Amino acid sequence: MLERLRDFYYIDQRSLLNYLSVIEEGVLQTIQQSVTGVSPKHHLEFSAGDFQKLLCKLGLPVPALAYKRESANTTVTFQASKEPTVESQFMKLCKYLEPVMNTLTEVTQEEWNSLTIGEFITCTCKIELPAAYTMSVMLNEAADFLTFAKELHLPVQDKTILEHGVKYGKKILEKQMHHVMLHPVRSPEPFLFTAPLHQSFFLGAALSDLQNGSYTITARIEHLIGAEERYPIFDSMAPFFYPDKIAEQDCFVTAPAVVIKVLAIYR
Repeated sequence: MLERLRDFYYIDQRSLLNYLSVIEEGVLQTIQQSVTGVSPKHHLEFSAGDFQKLLCKLGLPVPALAYKRESANTTVTFQASKEPTVESQFMKLCKYLEPVMNTLTEVTQEEWNSLTIGEFITCTCKIELPAAYTMSVMLNEAADFLTFAKELHLPVQDKTILEHGVKYGKKILEKQMHHVMLHPVRSPEPFLFTAPLHQSFFLGAALSDLQNGSYTITARIEHLIGAEERYPIFDSMAPFFYPDKIAEQDCFVTAPAVVIKVLAIYR
């Protein structure tokens, strides 16, 4: 039980709910088919306790059951005993995906070559943010210095250039999606995952909080980058804002790299 306790920083709620709805629809259809396929000579009966056990096995929130009978009318009431959180829904999805989840404890060349599109993986990675993003964070902090300097009428060297950088740095930070690079911690080769992260999916954290240490990620493989392919990972306008600071590798990813959709980031 204790190993299931995690600190979540990011969960893709939209994909999470989509995957759960598709999986649970298939599970319920399977149950319905098995029930309707029973011979009419047999009698199928669920007690309240059995029904709760069935729901638990499906990973569904256990409801409170009430039975009420008034004269000839019988009423059965279902009332949810708890509201599922996004964290509990993610854990439920992990239960469903456990048979097919590829846990990459050490990313070898053989394992890397065997990755396929649509596969679900779990891997411990260090997260690298785009250079232009980290630069924008520093420029945003410089905005406070500019305000302070103006209030005290202090001279600021290259003030116009700094104001220009702060202006466009804020625009970059306001973007709702940023690509990051994820380096597997246990890998003898320079393998790399890249993924877009959406600002709205962070849970009490920000993108800039992920720069230190390693994190466990659960993700779905979206694209295998080809040998001659250059996959864009940053907005094309960035080099025009910082022409002397942005290198080509900050805007494009090349092989060996894999594009993933991150479902969750946690420790």
